Amino acid sequence: MPENDKTKPLRRNVRMLGNLLGEVIAEQEGKETLDLEERIRLLTKKMRQHPSRSTERNIRTLIGTLSPGSMQRILRAFAVYFQLVNIAEQHHRIQRLRAYHLRSPKRSAPGSLDNTIRLLSKSVPKEAFARYLQTLNIAPVFTAHPTEAMRRTVLEKHSRIWRLLERIDERSRLRKLGCSIIAFA
Repeated sequence: MPENDKTKPLRRNVRMLGNLLGEVIAEQEGKETLDLEERIRLLTKKMRQHPSRSTERNIRTLIGTLSPGSMQRILRAFAVYFQLVNIAEQHHRIQRLRAYHLRSPKRSAPGSLDNTIRLLSKSVPKEAFARYLQTLNIAPVFTAHPTEAMRRTVLEKHSRIWRLLERIDERSRLRKLGCSIIAFA
């Protein structure tokens, strides 16, 4: 990866959260559960990078041998992991937008609606663009997918994780600036 890789903070946070989750799994469910989860994770990673029938067979065989209790623990581990990754990705996206707005406060961010309209207005004849804008109807839609419904306590924990990522990133920025950090609490 290049030295100025913009995904480096995201990858660092995902790795940190994954390692912390591994510690919790080992502590609460046992090292055997963590080892099993890691084995499945590595096999699926291998399958994604280099698809093969033998790897697929190994995954199916391994999963097919799990007891219902083991399957439940593994599914819960992966579900929590993906929740943590989603928090890290959302946090990263917002950090990148903040950084962009600090660097270029008068320019709209790439991928934003404002930026898209500006690009279209430059590439489409004005009359056609004006006609198109008159027919455009943009309305926000707020939905909650049933799989995304969460208890308040889970949402509060997600918010706490988010705030901790903020603090970790702030410490990292201060360190890069050469500032000393007195306390993390």
